[in-house]
Amino acid sequence: MSSLPLALAQSPPPLHCWSELPLDLMQLIFERLGFTDFERAKSVCSSWLSGSTQSKPNNKIPWMILLPEEKNYFLLFNPEDREEKLYKTQHLGDDLANSVCLATCRSWLLMATLPHERLYILNLLTLVRINLPISCGSYDTILWIDERSKDYLVIGEDLAYFKKGDNSWKKISDQLSGSQKGMVFKDHKLYALTEEELRIFDFLVSFLCKFPELT
Repeated sequence: MSSLPLALAQSPPPLHCWSELPLDLMQLIFERLGFTDFERAKSVCSSWLSGSTQSKPNNKIPWMILLPEEKNYFLLFNPEDREEKLYKTQHLGDDLANSVCLATCRSWLLMATLPHERLYILNLLTLVRINLPISCGSYDTILWIDERSKDYLVIGEDLAYFKKGDNSWKKISDQLSGSQKGMVFKDHKLYALTEEELRIFDFLVSFLCKFPELT
């Protein structure tokens, strides 16, 4: 009896399950998706939902964030969406309805609950929440977060700051001359401008480097 042709004798190739996709390949997929497709991909299976926490949507234009009054969710508007839909986030905590946003850093928001002014950092996409000690009552606040290391820094207009690893708020000892006009944080340096001077506080090297008085 003649043998079967080789093509028929071979067993079919094994079927691959999408849920077993390696994490690094899964992240490459997520990083190419906009917010809408990103949210849909998360619902493929539990492993994709878990893998999505290591990535974020690829949006070229910032979204508009709306906080409905006395609600525990946000509404998101994508300027790139031709259908002009509003997307509702998941439940973000019972205290969100009594919270105000003090500062933002990409998809991270610095929130304060009223009237007790408890602070927390919230990631709008991954739902990660970081609770902070009670604030010093400052509403002109800076939020900085490193997306890779997840290091964070919060600075108030009274020069009180709280960073990852701290147990309480700390305050820069040197006082500024004149009333403060504004603050900018860039490259680990805080630029504080007053009516009389500009000072730079270096959070990597040392705390104080004074510029000549402004005229």
